[in-house]
Amino acid sequence: MSRNKRMMTRITYVVVALLSLLLRGLESTELHAKKPSDEDYPLPLVPFILHCVNAADSTVKECGDQLPLNRPELTRKVGRPPVSYNTALQESPYRTTVDSESVISFVCCYVNEKSGKWLAKLPKREKNRPYVIWMEEHGWTPNEELTTREDVIFFGFDLRDYALKGSDHPPLPGFVFPPPIPGSYNPMEGCPTNRHYFLGFKGKRNLGIHDSSYIRRDLIDAWANYTPDPKLNIYFEMLLPGQPYNPHGPSFFQLMNTSYALCPRGHGRWSYRFGEILERKAIPVVMSTGWILPFQNLLDWKKGAIMIDESVALQGFDKIVEQLPKDPATIKKKLDYVCNVVPKYLGDYKVTIKSAIAAAMRAAEEERGASFVGKTL
Repeated sequence: MSRNKRMMTRITYVVVALLSLLLRGLESTELHAKKPSDEDYPLPLVPFILHCVNAADSTVKECGDQLPLNRPELTRKVGRPPVSYNTALQESPYRTTVDSESVISFVCCYVNEKSGKWLAKLPKREKNRPYVIWMEEHGWTPNEELTTREDVIFFGFDLRDYALKGSDHPPLPGFVFPPPIPGSYNPMEGCPTNRHYFLGFKGKRNLGIHDSSYIRRDLIDAWANYTPDPKLNIYFEMLLPGQPYNPHGPSFFQLMNTSYALCPRGHGRWSYRFGEILERKAIPVVMSTGWILPFQNLLDWKKGAIMIDESVALQGFDKIVEQLPKDPATIKKKLDYVCNVVPKYLGDYKVTIKSAIAAAMRAAEEERGASFVGKTL
């Protein structure tokens, strides 16, 4: 073999070796979903992919390091170590970057009429491999071409139109995602049944956007005309804008040493207070007509929460108190559900992301006729 041929052969070997290394390097950047060996989540789960959408032509690509859900509430980090919903999604062991391996596709975001038009043109998927689209609380007529697609379901803090009163607007198909906890995730240790307060609330008089609710104003009036029952330790403090809290009143954590904690809606139907109440393992008393509670298809909230129509506040604070069970056995049963069942599905953000997968699967099964037999990890 001539010298030139030997040189070309060596160059070919080097090029092939470099290409092989490059391909292996590219392969190593792929994420493959894998069920953790120490998994103790109570439901089977499927792999998901995070898709980012090109609004110009409605094509999708794997998000890579981009934020999958670009909303401030979902980028806030809480806990120890601090984790955001976005981080929990990106780092989930159930995430894959290979589309053929994915069963569900998380997509952002249905935020207005314009985004509804380009989301309606997303490439078709099977109903057994649905898009799960983040939905902002909206103030527009839903895009029927998008909302009726059998390969699409939605998730967000509220599946109804926040700008309308009560239950005037039907919820979109999907599931409600839990509002984040504003501060650092600091769950109560244990589950004490001997609480200091029977019912507690302190907060600000936020009115519903577009005059959709006056529940907090109505609660102020109801409390002003209420004659407290000396057998029930109730603390209520509603502040007007700019008004300081009572310096002699209980701190928030002291007040959360309560059996029941009032959770009225604010600007929208959902409230940060809901997560704060569950964090401190109290029973939420939700006064937000039309709001569907988080993971409604996974949790039986009748066992761990009280739902009271906003109109009851107009009848008086005593009518609210009448709807709260007072016998210790019933209170203990509800506290047990809040303390021992709810955290399995709605706890730290990593657990919550698992529940988002499970809730998406169930919503697709119940509302789109999907099946995930043989697809779970």
